[in-house]
Amino acid sequence: MPDQSPSKDLLRFHYLKNGNFRAIHVDGAIGAVQPTGKGIHLAMYTERTAIPQQVDHTLGADGVLGPEIEGSRVSRQGVVREFEIDAFMDLPTAASLQELLGSLLKQAGGIT
Repeated sequence: MPDQSPSKDLLRFHYLKNGNFRAIHVDGAIGAVQPTGKGIHLAMYTERTAIPQQVDHTLGADGVLGPEIEGSRVSRQGVVREFEIDAFMDLPTAASLQELLGSLLKQAGGIT
């Protein structure tokens, strides 16, 4: 069994998942400097087409659902940007995130 007590020159971090943890896909983000000027606000979203709010179908005499009635669909027009997370961070944390993303982009052969 490994030693459970770290040495004095070591700081051990334990990574735990909060009950609200989930994996998300991110297509983009918007953000701003917080009104105090001491932090960053970042909201990430997923883009998708709109899910219809209403669709009408024919119903056969036997109660079997028939095809959608053309032109009956009620839906938003355009692209939906559904916000997944809202993150607020102080400036040192934002700088650390910028450094991490830059490092990962270099590793992936992306934008430097």
